[in-house]
Amino acid sequence: MYCKKCGAKNKDDARFCAKCGCDMTQKIIAQDHKKQKKTEKKPKPVEKKPKPAKKSTSNPILKNVVFVVICVAVGIGAAFIYQQQKKEKQNSTTAKNNIIKSTESATEDSTIQTTKTEEGFDPNQYNTQKQTLPYTDNTSMNLSACTKTNNYEKATSKDGAFSFIYPKTIFNDSSADDENDEYTLEYRDIKEDELKISVEVSVEEAEYSEDPVKSVKSKYSDQKESIKTLGYDYPKGGKDPKIYDGKASMIVMGYEDDEKKEAKYSLITSDGEDTYIMEIKFIDTDYTDSYKEINYIVDCMYRGCSFTNSSYKVRTYQQFKNDEMGEKK
Repeated sequence: MYCKKCGAKNKDDARFCAKCGCDMTQKIIAQDHKKQKKTEKKPKPVEKKPKPAKKSTSNPILKNVVFVVICVAVGIGAAFIYQQQKKEKQNSTTAKNNIIKSTESATEDSTIQTTKTEEGFDPNQYNTQKQTLPYTDNTSMNLSACTKTNNYEKATSKDGAFSFIYPKTIFNDSSADDENDEYTLEYRDIKEDELKISVEVSVEEAEYSEDPVKSVKSKYSDQKESIKTLGYDYPKGGKDPKIYDGKASMIVMGYEDDEKKEAKYSLITSDGEDTYIMEIKFIDTDYTDSYKEINYIVDCMYRGCSFTNSSYKVRTYQQFKNDEMGEKK
C-alpha cells in the first residue's frame, strides 16, 4: 500500500505510514468514500409516458348494420306478437259465435221436434240415419233393361207389413226410412239438373179410423189436386171403390203441366187403420205413346206392390204391348 501523502510503500495492513506517520486509514476511507460517492449515480427519474388511447376496433358501418338488424328484429317481434293477439281475439270471437249458433240451432231443432210431436209425428224420425236401397247408384237411365221382369228388386218394410218392387237400372239415388215407413227413389240428370223420375212409397195413419173407403177417397182427392190433365182414374170419376180383403184402393194418373210432360201416377190403398201410397212422377217424352218403356215400368210397379188392387201378376213387356192381362195371382 502506498501512502497518499509521501508515496512511501507500506505494508498492506499498515495503519500509519512508516515514513511520514500519516493515518492511511482515514484517507483510504475518505478516498473510498469519495470513490464510492463518485461512482454512485443518481437514478434517473422514470418518465411515465401516457398510455396511448385504445383505438376503437368497431367499424362505424358495422355499427349501423347491427343497429338496423336489431330494429328490424324488434319490429318483426312486435308485429308477430300483435298478430298472435289479434288471432287469439278472432278465435275467441269465432268460438263465441259458434257457441251462439250451436245454441240457436239446438233451440230451433228442439222447437221443430216439439212442433212435430204436437202434430202427432214421431220426433225420432229426425234422428234416423239415411239408408239407401240396392241398385240405386246408376250413372244413366237404362229403360230398355227394365223390359225384362228379372231386372226388378223387391223392398220390404221393416215390420213386413208391405212390400214393393222397383227397376234395377234407372235410379241414381234413394233413401229408406224404416222407422217411419218412407222410401224414395229417383234419377236426376246432373248435366241438365232435371229430375227424370221419382218414386215415393209411404204409410200413414188412416184419416178415418175403420173406414177404408172414406180414408182412401180423401187421399185420392189430395193426389188429384195437382193434376191439370187427367189421364186415368180408378174407379172412373172417383166413385166409391170396392172393398176386397178389407181394403179399398184408388188410382189417379195425369199431368201436372199443360204440355203433358210432367206425368204423375198415384196408387192409394187403405184398410181403415193405415193408408198406403205409391206416387210415381216422371218426364213423359211422348204422351201419345201408351206402350213406351216407362209406362211398362209403372205397370210392373203397380202389379208388384203388396197393396195393389190388381189380381194379376207382373206381365211381360210383350203382353203389355199386346194388352194381354197375363197370369192371375
